[in-house]
Amino acid sequence: MKKEIISSKQGAAMMLMFTIGSTLIIGGSRQARQDAWISILLSMLMALPIYLIYARILRLFPNKGLFDIVEELFGKVFSKIIILLFTWYFFHLASMIIRNITEFIQIASFPETPQFFVALLIGILCIYIVKSGIEVLGRLVEFILPIVLLIILLTIMASIPKMNWMNIKPVLYNGWQPVISRSFYLFSFPFAETIIFTIIFSTLPTKSNPYKIYLLNLIISSLLLLLIS
Repeated sequence: MKKEIISSKQGAAMMLMFTIGSTLIIGGSRQARQDAWISILLSMLMALPIYLIYARILRLFPNKGLFDIVEELFGKVFSKIIILLFTWYFFHLASMIIRNITEFIQIASFPETPQFFVALLIGILCIYIVKSGIEVLGRLVEFILPIVLLIILLTIMASIPKMNWMNIKPVLYNGWQPVISRSFYLFSFPFAETIIFTIIFSTLPTKSNPYKIYLLNLIISSLLLLLIS
């Protein structure tokens, strides 16, 4: 069977869409209020070493996914336990994301439609994309991402006349506790969740630079979160 391959550009686009996707819908720093920008910057700093670790793993084991790496390092017996835990985590993550998206669609567009029906349609779409393969998904995301970014930027530009930069004051009015709390939340969701791409990026060409992809994603996604916070 021919191995599917995605380009570095497609891989970077997929990671960026994953990072900003549901975060734009549910937010992640509202509890920090006017100090949300501090939470985002702190979460970015916390994510940096994790991203470097992910990239280093991919560099040490080119063309191998997370499960293959775990099996090679921990053996066939103990690795099954680790793989089972990762599998549960990925299913939990997927369920949470689908729940967030279905709630948003239902509230924004179909308030009279049962949430189960909306989730079912999204589930069918996900199954279809999975059956189509990672190459199809990569091309789709590469096409959609510029449109999404354009919409975000136009929305931000349209909001500029109503922006009041004095709203960032008073800085740390509620202390560090809500800022730190939101920083850890943003670190875990969505930055740390990009561990899933240690599986997907096994389809990248050998010459690809995982450091560049991860760091570029961290910078762009953090900047977008800062602009919309």
